[in-house]
Amino acid sequence: MKWLLQDLTNRKTFDCTVDYRSYITDIADMLDIKPARVTGDLVVEGDRVIADITVDVLLTLGCSKTLMPVEYPMHFTAKIMFGNDDKADYRLDNPLDLEPIVFGYIVSEKPYTIYHPDADVDDVEDARNSPACADLDKIYEK
Repeated sequence: MKWLLQDLTNRKTFDCTVDYRSYITDIADMLDIKPARVTGDLVVEGDRVIADITVDVLLTLGCSKTLMPVEYPMHFTAKIMFGNDDKADYRLDNPLDLEPIVFGYIVSEKPYTIYHPDADVDDVEDARNSPACADLDKIYEK
C-alpha cells in the first residue's frame, strides 16, 4: 500500500489485501492474523493527504485466562491525516506507505482481554476471594 505523491490526484480509491503475518512475531497475544482487507480513499487537500480507510481482518488471539486460541473478527474505520504541520497525524513522506500505519491501528484496536468460550471466567472472581489472596488485600489497604 505505497503511493508516490506525484501519482496522487484529487482522489484515489483503493481496495487492497495485506498479509501482516510477518508483523506479529513479537506480539505475544496475537497467535495469527489472516490477510486484512483495507479499502478507502486518499484525498489530496493542498499540502495534506487524508486517508479515509476501512479495515476488515480476522485475528486469532490468545485467551486471557487459558491461552487457547480465540478468533476475533475486527472491523474499524479511521481517518488519518498526513502533512508537515502540527495538525497532521503522520508526516507526509514520499512514498506514502499505509501498511505499517494500518497495522498499528489493528494492534491498538484489538481487545486487551478476550476469553475462550470454554474458559471459566467466574474462577477469576473465586480466586480473588480465596484465602491465598487475603494477605494481598491487606497490603493494598495500607
